[in-house]
Amino acid sequence: MKRILGASAFALAALTQLSTVHASDTYPDRPIRWVVPYPAGAPTDTVARKLADVMSKKTGWKIYIENKTGAAGTIGAADVARSPGDGYSFLVSTGDALVSNAVSMKSVTYDPKKDFALVSQIGSAGYVMLVGPQLGVNTLSELIAKVRSTPAGWNVGVTGPASPQNLITRALAKKTGISLNTVPYQGSAPAVQDVLSGNVEITYTGAILAAPFVETKKLVAIATNGPNRSALLPDVPTFAELGYADPVFLAPTWLGMAAPAKTPQNIIEQTARSVREAMADPELNAFVKGQGFDVIANTPEEFRAAFEREFETIPLLIKDALGTN
Repeated sequence: MKRILGASAFALAALTQLSTVHASDTYPDRPIRWVVPYPAGAPTDTVARKLADVMSKKTGWKIYIENKTGAAGTIGAADVARSPGDGYSFLVSTGDALVSNAVSMKSVTYDPKKDFALVSQIGSAGYVMLVGPQLGVNTLSELIAKVRSTPAGWNVGVTGPASPQNLITRALAKKTGISLNTVPYQGSAPAVQDVLSGNVEITYTGAILAAPFVETKKLVAIATNGPNRSALLPDVPTFAELGYADPVFLAPTWLGMAAPAKTPQNIIEQTARSVREAMADPELNAFVKGQGFDVIANTPEEFRAAFEREFETIPLLIKDALGTN
């Protein structure tokens, strides 16, 4: 009897191993959906589409992008969190939807720590503060002086209450005593359009979207967050260089990929490996850098470690910048 039970257990283990290998060998057998929670044409969307194209060519996988916008990226993130963990739904997003907005917005229906399997951080980038040339300011000190002389203050286009744009704005207002009124947008592109048309005075966006307008003098770049200047706008100083070196001014945003929590680990590893191989492609690497990002392409374990560190610091930054508990 023991011999029969032992043989049965061995057979079951072998069958399980075989089915796992088979599942890995046959994945994927239908198109894979990447949800981008921002509008088409935004830097996140642009990078996601290029990455999907290169990965498709290298792996033979069929990948399509679905833009699911709203609520500062949390609608698209919630959609992926609710999706089956079968390896056919992924989120490609900035950290806003997975960290800052997720911990600060009461309407968020997912737990970013529990509801996602992290795949890879693709890259990181700072945000550039922009104003219209008609305002007559070219430096941060000039901007502060001009806002201080305007009783009603200036309006600032941001993409969410805990977005880096909003945190920088609130921290700047708090440190200088100027009045800055935030206006929410579903993405940075429409906010830039409203600065161009004069509907709001200030906004922030990635260097790739900012650079053409700055070069043609349609917009003025004041400063950028993060530890380093943007390679696309090397003449634009960082906030730290201008004397604003608090953590909120130093933290760049990142772009990463996540999946529903129950997605099999072999699919997470396989996808992360494919991201790294794609990002090693010289053309794609140059493209991503050309979009204003520093390439990361880390492992799921490295992404998780960075993610956990942010959860230790972001709530403190939000509390300090917004004055919330």
